[in-house]
Amino acid sequence: MTETGRLILSYLLAQDNTSISSRHLADLCNLSLSTIRNEINWLNDELLPYGIHIDSKQSQGCKLVIDDERLSGQPFEQLKYDLKRKLFNTKSKTYRSDYILRRLLLSSGYITQEKLSEELFFSPSTVNRSITLAQQGIKRYGLEIKLKKNHGLYVSGDEFSKRVQMLILHKKYMHLDPLKKGQEKKYADYFLTGSDQYRIIKTKIVEILSKYKEYEFSFINTPKLVNYLILCKQRHTYTKSISFTNKQLELIHADIAYIISKEIFESLKSFFDFTLTENDYCSFARLMMGYRSISSIDQIQPARREHSLNKGAEILNELIQAENLDPELFTSEIYEQFSCNLETIYLRRIMGTPFDMESFYPLYGVSGLSADFCITLTKIIEKHYQITLDQTYSKSNLYLFERIFDHANKSSMNLKIVVISLYGKEYARNVAGYLGRKYKRYIQTIDASEYTRINELSEDIDLILTDLSYAMFQNKKALSLDFSNGSLLCSGFENFLRKRVIDNMTERLGNSIHKTKFKTKKDVFEFIADTYQNEFSSKEQFIKDLNQRDEIYSSSRKNNMAFISTYNETLPESTFMILINHNDIDWNGSKVKYFIFYYRNRNNQNDVYTFMRILNNLIEKTPAELEELFSDTNNIIHSLAPNRFI
Repeated sequence: MTETGRLILSYLLAQDNTSISSRHLADLCNLSLSTIRNEINWLNDELLPYGIHIDSKQSQGCKLVIDDERLSGQPFEQLKYDLKRKLFNTKSKTYRSDYILRRLLLSSGYITQEKLSEELFFSPSTVNRSITLAQQGIKRYGLEIKLKKNHGLYVSGDEFSKRVQMLILHKKYMHLDPLKKGQEKKYADYFLTGSDQYRIIKTKIVEILSKYKEYEFSFINTPKLVNYLILCKQRHTYTKSISFTNKQLELIHADIAYIISKEIFESLKSFFDFTLTENDYCSFARLMMGYRSISSIDQIQPARREHSLNKGAEILNELIQAENLDPELFTSEIYEQFSCNLETIYLRRIMGTPFDMESFYPLYGVSGLSADFCITLTKIIEKHYQITLDQTYSKSNLYLFERIFDHANKSSMNLKIVVISLYGKEYARNVAGYLGRKYKRYIQTIDASEYTRINELSEDIDLILTDLSYAMFQNKKALSLDFSNGSLLCSGFENFLRKRVIDNMTERLGNSIHKTKFKTKKDVFEFIADTYQNEFSSKEQFIKDLNQRDEIYSSSRKNNMAFISTYNETLPESTFMILINHNDIDWNGSKVKYFIFYYRNRNNQNDVYTFMRILNNLIEKTPAELEELFSDTNNIIHSLAPNRFI
C-alpha cells in the first residue's frame, strides 16, 4: 500500500461510515482529482484480502463498504490499528498531551490510563510521559491531573480555569491537520463549530460590543468570547464551582464589562435554556476584562488611572537606567502606552486570563535587543509586584520597543564633523547645514571652519569634509568631495558611511564567524561557554545561564536561526558571534542551522543601535537569503552595512 493510499484510507476511516467527496479528499491530500481516482482504484485491489472496498459515487462521494463480514475481522482491525498508530505517532509530543487534556476536560467522568493507551495506540509508559507533559502545561492555570483509585484520571481545579484551558485547547485543535481533526470531531461538536448557533452568537457579540465605542476588544479574541458562552451552556451544571476573589469582584462590578456581559446574556435567552446566575455574568465579564485591549489611559478605571501612570513611569525609568538607554527615545506617548500595557498585564494576571501567541502576531519570534529589554522589564515588574511572569507577559511589550528603535532609526556612528571649503566659512556653513539635516541620524555635531584654523581643531574630530585636495590635510582624517554638485556630495558621503560600517563590522565579526558541526543544543551552549566564560563564573554556571535565558524568553526562529544571549551573566565587553552549523538541529521544536550569540555591554550606548541594526537585518532575511548570506564571510559583513541612506 502506498503512502498516499494509507492517507486516503485514514481520511475515510476518520469519516466514521459517512461519505466524503472526491474533490474534498483531493484537497485534503493536496493531490489532483484524477490522482485520487487512480489511487482509489489501486487501493481497492489492496483491500480485497480485508473484505472491504471504497465505494465511489458521483452524487454521494467516497465511502468504505464491507463486502465480506468473515474477512473484515481481525485483519481489518489490525489495519485500522496500524493506521491510527501512525497518525498519533507524531514528532510533536505536545499533540499527545493536548489530546489527553481535551479528552479529560470533555469527559463528564473519569478516564483510565488503559483507555487512553488504547486510544493513542501507545504503551502505558509513553502515555504516562504524555500525562506528565500535560500536567506541566496546566500547572500555570492552577489545574492538576489526578488519579482516583478504582476510577481513573480527572482534572482538578477551578471551573473558570478549566474553561480558559479549553478555549486555548480549542484554538490548538482548530490548527490541527484535517485528519487529526477528524479523529477528534467530538471536540468541534462540543463547541458547535460551524453551526448556525455559533454564527448567531458571534454576530450578537460583535453587534453589542460595537455599541460601546470606549470598550476596545480585538477581533482576534472574539472567538474566545463565543466559545466561552457555548461553554457556559455545555457546562452550566459546573458554573456554581467558579470562585472569585474579592479583588476580582470589586474590579468586575466597577467595569463596563459587567454591564455588557448582562446585555449579551439577555440577548441570547433563547440559547440558554436554564436559569442564569451571577456567576455566569461575572465569569464572562472576567474573561472580557482579561482579553480586552487598553490603548488609551482614559480606558483605565478612574480609581486606578493615576496609580497606573505613576507606576508606569517609575518602572520605565528604572528600565532606561538599567539598560543605559537614551531617555529622549521615550516620549510622553510611549510612557502613556506603557502604562496601558502595564494595566493590561495587571488585569490579565488578576483575572486569570493569560496571554497567548495570537495576541502579538506577527511579532512572535522577534528577537534581539527588544527581547532583552522585555526580560529586564519583566525582572523589574516582578520585583515591584512580587509576582512571577512567564515569557508571554514579557513578549506583550515587544512591539513597544520595536516602535522605539524604529522611531530612533539611527546609526551608532554619532560622527563629529568639520566642514572646510575653498570658498570660505560661510559657504562651508551652508554645506554643513544641508548635510546635518539630511544625515542627522549619523551625525552628532557638524561645524564649519576656515582652513587657516585647522591646527586648532579638536583631536576627537572624526572627519574633515572638504572640497580641497587631500594633500593639504597631512595626518588629518579628511574626505575630499565636490561641494558644487549635490548628488556627488551625497553619494561620496554615503560611500564613506558605508565603508565605515563595513570596517566596523569587519573588526567586530572578522574573527567571530565559525563553521561548526553541532548535533544538539547542549553542544552549542558548551561551545559558547568555552569561548566566553570568565573568571567570575564556571562553565557549568554559564551554560545554566544560557539555558535560563532560552527558557525565560525563547528566541528560536522559524527560518533556521536562533538568537542566544545571557540571562544574568555579564561579559567585560560587547560580543557578537555567528555560528554556521553543518546540519540543522532541533531547537525548541524548530530546525535551526545558524546561531547568533550576542552580548551588549550596557555601558556603551552606541552599541544599542549597532546591535539593533545587525539583529534586525538578520531577522528580516528569508531562509533562502540566509543560505546565500552565510555562504561567505564577506557576504555577512557587507550585508550588515546600510543599503541606502535617506
